[in-house]
Amino acid sequence: MTREELIGINAGIVKSVTENLLDYSPNAIIIVVSNPMDTMTYLINQSFKLPKNRIIGMGGILDSSRFKTYISKATGCSQHEIEAMVIGGHGDTTMIPITSLAKCNNKLLTKILSENQITEMRQIQWLEELH
Repeated sequence: MTREELIGINAGIVKSVTENLLDYSPNAIIIVVSNPMDTMTYLINQSFKLPKNRIIGMGGILDSSRFKTYISKATGCSQHEIEAMVIGGHGDTTMIPITSLAKCNNKLLTKILSENQITEMRQIQWLEELH
C-alpha cells in the first residue's frame, strides 16, 4: 500500500486519536509519525487549529537517519561519525538528500565516495534498500 493509499484509512484514525488526546491533554505537543506523515500533520493542523509549534512531523528525522544508515554501509563509518540530512517531504518524490554537506569523520562525502555513489544517493535508492 502506498502512502497515498493510506490517506483514507489513516486520516480517520489520526483525527480520532487527536480528538481523544486533546480531551485528556489539551496542551499536548503532538508528534506525527503516521503515513503519509506530511498529509497527516497538515490534517491535524487544519482540523484542530493548534499552534504550529505543537504539531511536529517526524518524517525528516526518520529519513535523515535512514540516509545516515546508507552512508554508513557505503563508507564503513559508524553512524555516530556521520553528519547528514534529508530535506523536503517524506516521500519518494519529494525527499532531497543533501549529499554536498554530508560528512563522515568530518570529511565531506565527496572526498570519500565516487561521483557514481553520490549520484545513487541523490536518486533515493537507499530508501528502498532500507525499508
